[in-house]
Amino acid sequence: MSKFNKEQKIEIYRKWKDEKISISQLSKAYKMNLANLDYMLRLIDMHGTNILNTRKRVYSKKFKEQTIEQAIFGTKSDVQLSLELGFKSIGMLNNWLREYKENGYNFIIKQKGRPARGQRESKIAQGTGERDPKAERRKLAIAYCERIRKKTEGLGSGKRSEEIAKAITDLRHEFKVSLDYVLEAIAEHPELPLIARSKIIKRKPKKPKRPKLIAKIKEIFNHQGRYGYRQVALQLIKEG
Repeated sequence: MSKFNKEQKIEIYRKWKDEKISISQLSKAYKMNLANLDYMLRLIDMHGTNILNTRKRVYSKKFKEQTIEQAIFGTKSDVQLSLELGFKSIGMLNNWLREYKENGYNFIIKQKGRPARGQRESKIAQGTGERDPKAERRKLAIAYCERIRKKTEGLGSGKRSEEIAKAITDLRHEFKVSLDYVLEAIAEHPELPLIARSKIIKRKPKKPKRPKLIAKIKEIFNHQGRYGYRQVALQLIKEG
């Protein structure tokens, strides 16, 4: 879209909006990528032509953090979120997400220009032998989100719970962490589905320590009728 100036973009928009020329026809006529053209038209339609006046923005680390979290944990598509935030490029958010994962699930703001003498670039926890707890928890929550979202859509409550429990169990083994760690990491994002701990760990019924004695007590009780515990105990003593 950058090779077209503001007037040309408005002209293309008017042909689509007022003259009802299809996007595919405009794409061929102006030799534009269909996805990029569709995004540009939707962007102008949502924000008006004034969106074309804005200069290139510099986004803060906090803004990037909030945007990436919305993209990962929210329900809106990347395109819809980009449109609402007024990003001029359809690929900006995708680039942020890619860099975020490449940087070990950390938010890195690149400084312009050459670094000052003696100034070292900050090292990312990943690759230095150190573990960043916050990054690890974000990574785990993102992995859970990516796995569970598609699998649970349209499922009934029973099947949905089974898929969630399976995903949590798989993450425990993959990240080599405790169940509590996984649940706490997921709980930091209320929009993610979560189930009770008891539904993940199914405890096996305990076997009686003295099965023969228990069987004998039941036999006496059933045979003698309304025996209380004292009478049952006396009968056990009599029978040795």
